[in-house]
Amino acid sequence: MRPHRPIRKRAQPVIEPPLPPARTLSLEGRGDLVVRVWEGPEDRRSARRVAPLILIHGWTVTADVNWFALYERIGKRHSFAAYDQRGHGHGLRAGKFTLEDCADDVIAVADALGWKQIVPVGYSMGGTIAQLVAHRHPDRCAGLILCSTAAVFAETRQDRLFFDRVLGTTVRALNTLPKFLQERMPGRIRAVGPGESDLRPWMEQETKHHDAVRIAEAGQAIGRFDSQAWLNTLNLPTAVVVTTADTVVPPTRQRQLAAMLPNATTHSVELDHSASTSDSDTYWPVFDEALASLTRRQPRFSRQRARSFRTTAQHLFVSGRVQDVGFRQSMQRRAHELGLSGWVRNRRDGRVEAVVSGTRDKVEELLLWARQGPPMARVTDVRTARNDDVVVEFGDGSFTIRPTE
Repeated sequence: MRPHRPIRKRAQPVIEPPLPPARTLSLEGRGDLVVRVWEGPEDRRSARRVAPLILIHGWTVTADVNWFALYERIGKRHSFAAYDQRGHGHGLRAGKFTLEDCADDVIAVADALGWKQIVPVGYSMGGTIAQLVAHRHPDRCAGLILCSTAAVFAETRQDRLFFDRVLGTTVRALNTLPKFLQERMPGRIRAVGPGESDLRPWMEQETKHHDAVRIAEAGQAIGRFDSQAWLNTLNLPTAVVVTTADTVVPPTRQRQLAAMLPNATTHSVELDHSASTSDSDTYWPVFDEALASLTRRQPRFSRQRARSFRTTAQHLFVSGRVQDVGFRQSMQRRAHELGLSGWVRNRRDGRVEAVVSGTRDKVEELLLWARQGPPMARVTDVRTARNDDVVVEFGDGSFTIRPTE
């Protein structure tokens, strides 16, 4: 008679939600990072006139766990990117965790994607990072959205005990372990709320990639965070989404954050801290209204200002004493300073010919320069004509000197 052997259950396949495409970006001085990127709505007519969003997730979860239920809805009207923060999921693994490094990572991702202006969207811990992005890189932010977050987290003695002592002890203990054991520690804290039972195995699997040491360090960093001294300097369109039934970040702190920001609107929803995943159908209309409020408060372009942001190409002929006086080299330098593309050359009839491509305000600035030229030149006439047929690739930054013709 054969001994009884327990029947092994077959592992159930992990159900994953639909997710945006991902690509690997090489961030200079930081390493490679997997980023989910959605480049604009398929229906351009439904797109809102606002800079691309960078979605920044909360502590102990990943970008996908935090935002998966909203990805498709956001993508119908906005371009966006999302990725795992340092030590979380597949995020960067370089050095000790700091919120300041995470804020600079946001700009590095924007640079890699060619996004000059962005809207940081921060949830919980992500809200601290988003605040720092706006504080450290104000010229790169067209707006700010802060969800279920605060200006300071460790206000009470109990808060400080958890962030300083409990997490501090955890970090010290983990750092005494050999590296291979540190890497095997899941480093997860159950922060996902109720609901989505079919997706819970996937959520659990996502958090298994955490770096336990960095997760604990991130908790310490949140406990030390305090933006109250400089929040009133963030004078940009801001929307604060308050979860009024929040048991993690008290709603009073969320409202205090909104009150300290000079240009903030408040959007409330009666849900707990995990609202974006546990009840996305209720959360979405409020979050979408926050997005819409930013669009409404974008600077209203006058006709002249709107015109300055359109691209154009100009074909010009400059007459006078413009050869053998450094005209072409000076024009090339000035074009590079203005970020224009094109070319310049001498004509056999004594004139200088050029094609200039770029935004209208910058092209017009170069035309003003051309009417004066370098110190030794004496310009008597500048004739221009719009000529989009001869435009070089706009934005490639090349402005060359061609042979005489």
